[in-house]
Amino acid sequence: MGIIKNTEYYNRTVTRIAMKSRELLTEDITLIKEAYNNNSRDVIYDFALKNKVLPFTAKLLYDLSIDKIFWEDIYSSFEKRSETILAVLVDVFDDFKAKGVNKIFLYENFGALLASETSIGCFASGDVDLYADISLKEDITDVLIDAGFLPKETNASTDTVKIEYFNEKLLEKGFGINVMWKPLSRLKLPFQINIDNSIQWDDLNNYKNTNIQIPNKNALMYLCLLHTSVHGYHRAPDIRLYTDTDRVSLLQPNWDIIFDYAQLDRAEVRVLTSAILSNKLLNMPFSNNKIVESYKKKHKNINILVKRVFDSKNKFLKSEPRGMSVLLIEILSSDSGWIKSSFEILFPSKRWIREYYLQNKGYLLNGYIMHFKNLFF
Repeated sequence: MGIIKNTEYYNRTVTRIAMKSRELLTEDITLIKEAYNNNSRDVIYDFALKNKVLPFTAKLLYDLSIDKIFWEDIYSSFEKRSETILAVLVDVFDDFKAKGVNKIFLYENFGALLASETSIGCFASGDVDLYADISLKEDITDVLIDAGFLPKETNASTDTVKIEYFNEKLLEKGFGINVMWKPLSRLKLPFQINIDNSIQWDDLNNYKNTNIQIPNKNALMYLCLLHTSVHGYHRAPDIRLYTDTDRVSLLQPNWDIIFDYAQLDRAEVRVLTSAILSNKLLNMPFSNNKIVESYKKKHKNINILVKRVFDSKNKFLKSEPRGMSVLLIEILSSDSGWIKSSFEILFPSKRWIREYYLQNKGYLLNGYIMHFKNLFF
């Protein structure tokens, strides 16, 4: 049993250090060499593959010249994969511009990777995420279908939140483009941020000399922090979510502006909890520690969330939450307090129930019954 725990610890250590976007510390390098000496290469490879962090691990070990040839080949394959994805996005955004689709941008995982200009091969997702104005849905669909991305069949309620367009011929297993019509919406619960609080459509950045649009560093960091929170801070893809915030931190965003966005959207708990966890996991720096302390005093549940999610002994995320634990994290993540948050989760707005469950047809009571079943069963 001790050997198994030891192996798990070393694998998680490799993973945590591999995720960092900045220069490694001497203690990091020592830990990695120790981990490699205490595990076979196959054990580390299998763990990285299973947890979908293989490109990060390969890049780390290649850079440290540990089994360099083996890991270089793996990382090189992920570089080529990302370059293929980038080329597709360049063409798609060219077509968006030609069709007059201007209220759309790339964000989260691949958006953070491109904005930070870090190692492009460190990307393991099976899709990329865009946000767009739903009024442009028809034109966006036309462009993506022309590019070989077909919309997946979903129910009408999901279509009001997002649509995944999938190209089964792209890459070995196909690849998807998720277009979100409501940013950061959760499948079972509404999360209505006002995108206009953080996004100005005439202030989007273009990636290098392409038409790919990405939010500015402050808005991008804000959205990445919120994205981590709607995954319950440690639901899949767990630690990979934190690479987004760590990457964007290299751009030195303005934390005062980020917390202004959070205050406007009543998302202070979510933003600060995600930021604190990014710091604990990957040493992501803050530029304003006074803000951190003031919000921790204002919202006591931030400390509760951090303790619930983070294993301080092993410096890693705890096991993925299940069932009622997920709902408890959602309650704790609210700026409104436990009672009001619980009520909002059980009884979302009538408008959302009608739109999401009933597609504006049928009795409201039936919609709430569907919601209770969705939450608890």
